[in-house]
Amino acid sequence: MTAPAPVLAHVTAVRDLLDAQLPAAVTVEVGSAPAGQVPPYAVIYPDPGMPEGTLGDRHRDLLLEFQVTCVGTGQAQAQDVADRVRAVLLTWTPAVAGRTVQPLWQVVSGERVRRDDDVNPPLYYLPLIFQMRTGP
Repeated sequence: MTAPAPVLAHVTAVRDLLDAQLPAAVTVEVGSAPAGQVPPYAVIYPDPGMPEGTLGDRHRDLLLEFQVTCVGTGQAQAQDVADRVRAVLLTWTPAVAGRTVQPLWQVVSGERVRRDDDVNPPLYYLPLIFQMRTGP
């Protein structure tokens, strides 16, 4: 039986892929907004992952869902970041050592662009949800 797949390696692979493929002006962080960074940026919020497999090897595969929140100073900038993130994650496949990663897919979240008036100047947020599945 294999050990559960390392979720952190998969999250790091997604971040590294976005860092490599997005324009340099778009910062990518995991778990929180970049300190002192002005938009545009994207923040990855991963879930803990769910091991999947067979009775003989129940930890063989990993299903991971994560949100990428795209942030801009206006609606158009947040949407532009989202379009770029979507283009990368639906076109490229992250590389994880020792794992075979299937192409990612987007999950319909029902979220819309939101304006945050609690910060000055206001920021706009557009969350995207993706899933990935990997195996040995």
